[in-house]
Amino acid sequence: MSAHPPISIEEPPTDTPTGAGPGDDEHGFEPLPVKRNSIFPLMVDVGAVLLLFGLIIGSPLWGSFVGGAMMTVGGLIAVTGLVGWLVEARSDFRRMPD
Repeated sequence: MSAHPPISIEEPPTDTPTGAGPGDDEHGFEPLPVKRNSIFPLMVDVGAVLLLFGLIIGSPLWGSFVGGAMMTVGGLIAVTGLVGWLVEARSDFRRMPD
């Protein structure tokens, strides 16, 4: 078995999906602006956890009123987060270059 010497990369790679290097505007490739992180995925997670917590622990432990309230609030948070996430994703995809 022969050992190959390690490869050192001194410059960043210049390959892009369009085949143009950095600074090569021949194909009209411009990177998208950096976007802030979204709160909607966290809302979906928190809502689902609250809904399941109300179903599994809230109803048997504290009664159907408290468990039902937890499930309702959790479901509303999850659905709101999911709708917001989908709307945000659609607007992001519309801004993408073809």
